[in-house]
Amino acid sequence: RVRRVAPRLKHYGLLRTADERGLQTTMVDFLEALEVKHFTEATVETRATSLCFFLRWCVERSLRRPEELTRPTISYSAPTPPSGAGMA
Repeated sequence: RVRRVAPRLKHYGLLRTADERGLQTTMVDFLEALEVKHFTEATVETRATSLCFFLRWCVERSLRRPEELTRPTISYSAPTPPSGAGMA
């Protein structure tokens, strides 16, 4: 059952890379773990889609490894909300 996710990952552009500790490989491991734990196919698909958007965001900022994702790095890279956003 674990191998079921592999063909879909190509569609999302998520494949294992030579860097065993890289973000992309870590994300593939996470999705395979969801299948091992018998999460539904829809859940795995949704997580894969979300991770692809997140991975693209990371690559645009040259973030390639999980340890590079620190609160200061993410806060610095996050867009600033428009003034008054979230005010009722």
